[in-house]
Amino acid sequence: MNQNNIYIIDDHQLVIDGIQLMVAGNGINVVGSSNSAKTALEEIITLKPDLVISDISMPEITGVELVKRLKQQMPALKILMLSMFDNPTLLNDLMHSNINGFVLKNKGKDELLYAIEQIAKGHVYFSTEIMQYLLSFKKNNNSPHLTLREIEIIKLLDKGLNSSQMANTLFISENTVETHRRNILRKTDTHSATELLRYARDNKLI
Repeated sequence: MNQNNIYIIDDHQLVIDGIQLMVAGNGINVVGSSNSAKTALEEIITLKPDLVISDISMPEITGVELVKRLKQQMPALKILMLSMFDNPTLLNDLMHSNINGFVLKNKGKDELLYAIEQIAKGHVYFSTEIMQYLLSFKKNNNSPHLTLREIEIIKLLDKGLNSSQMANTLFISENTVETHRRNILRKTDTHSATELLRYARDNKLI
C-alpha cells in the first residue's frame, strides 16, 4: 500500500486511539484527528488528507452533514464512514451521498485496512452485511422512502426541537423545515407530531 494520509473523526477518543493502532505500520500516516466535527472541518481543509474516517453520530454536526460540507469544499476527498449505525433508510441515502465506503465498528483490523486499501485504489467499499441488509430492505420493505434530511428532522423532533430550532441546527430556513415536515407527514400518512414519532419508533427510524 502506498503512503496514505488519513484524518480520523470520532467523539470517543478510545475509538480514535484504536484506529491509530490498527493502521500503524501499514503505509498509513494519521495526519490528524478530532472529537469535534467543527474542528475537523477546519483542520481537514488545511491538512488535505487523502482519506477521512468519520463516525456518523457526532454531537455538533452529524457525520452525514460533515460529508456534505467536505465534499462541497473538497470534491476529490475520500470518506470512509465507520459506525455501528444500521438504519436501512439512512444507509441507502449514505450510498448516494458520495461517500467512498462504510465499515461497521464491530469489524476488525483486517477489514478496516482492506477498506482503506480499496478506497485508495479508487474503489468503494461497503461491509458485506451492509450490502445484504440494504438489498433485503429494498426487497421486503414497502414503507415510504424518507430522505436523509427528513430523517434528521424526525430525530430533532424527537429531541423536542421546534421548526426554528431545527432550522438553526441544520443551517436551513424555517420555511424549508416546514416543507420537509409536511412532506414527512404525507409520506408516512401521519397527521401529528405524536403520530409521526410513534411511526418512527415502530419503523426503527429513531
